[in-house]
Amino acid sequence: KKYFIFLGCIIAAALGLRLFQIGDPSYWLDEIVSVHFAKHPDPKSIFWDNNPFLYHLLLKGWVHAFGDSEFATRFLSTLFSLGSTSLLFALLYSWIGLPGAVAVGLLHATSIFSIEYAQETRMYAMFEFFVSLLLYYLLKQKQKDEHIKGVLLSALWMSLSSYLAV
Repeated sequence: KKYFIFLGCIIAAALGLRLFQIGDPSYWLDEIVSVHFAKHPDPKSIFWDNNPFLYHLLLKGWVHAFGDSEFATRFLSTLFSLGSTSLLFALLYSWIGLPGAVAVGLLHATSIFSIEYAQETRMYAMFEFFVSLLLYYLLKQKQKDEHIKGVLLSALWMSLSSYLAV
């Protein structure tokens, strides 16, 4: 029960920090390019950026479903960032217990880099999520051999989200 209370409080704090001024009119050039690719009718537009295609593929569907306002497009990144916070919390809980999970969860929830990436219509928060997922499965793999598929899939998704993965 304490697990869910602490996780809920950390996620609520992380969400609040990530939503602060998220919809303010302040797209920067790369965000405008991402939205342009997502809205373009040519399916090949997801390959036009200098980054792997996965984020633009997801953003294309996201814009179709939720619109192209700054809040809507940036909220996709917010969800990826909150996923990272949750994964790191869960990982540390299983590894060193509740105090470690709370500490790392709070560090990630208040990380200025994570907050910044969560407020941009770019692939950085998605890359952060896949790195967290890979870390989760790598440390779980150390405990049991059954998590190798998660390691491999996380590495694949990570490589499809940013060239930094290579």
